[in-house]
Amino acid sequence: MKIRTQSKKRKRVPQGLQKAAKEAIEETIFWHTCGITCRHTKSGFPDTGAGTGIEWEGRFFIVTANHVINEFEDSDLEFIFRPSGTLDRSLWWQNKSPQTKPPQRARDISIVQRYSDSKYDLAALEVGAELKNSLRFHRLQPDS
Repeated sequence: MKIRTQSKKRKRVPQGLQKAAKEAIEETIFWHTCGITCRHTKSGFPDTGAGTGIEWEGRFFIVTANHVINEFEDSDLEFIFRPSGTLDRSLWWQNKSPQTKPPQRARDISIVQRYSDSKYDLAALEVGAELKNSLRFHRLQPDS
């Protein structure tokens, strides 16, 4: 017995729409993430990582991997946030691409409390609501 299946032809999405969708996704991701770096390390080289903004029960957190921050005091950590406005895009893989804006400088922030779990390599830094101008926080449901 032969089973016939119909294959649906997918409509091709116009290239301009694909580009706009990609840029919208980039904008959203960059608003919700930040860079994390430390001033001093045992090796003498800077360590870097990334964090994500989360709001839970009216509290604000930067969630990251525990290995990014576990060897450092809160006062040794600095954070890099995206610039305001729309991201400048350039052909980053080409040496001749101009950088229109300098990158944001790393800065200290006030950390209310640190929570970590080395088993799951997870850490959360509780921060103040004043960071809402620099980082967008994804709101979790209270029962999550």
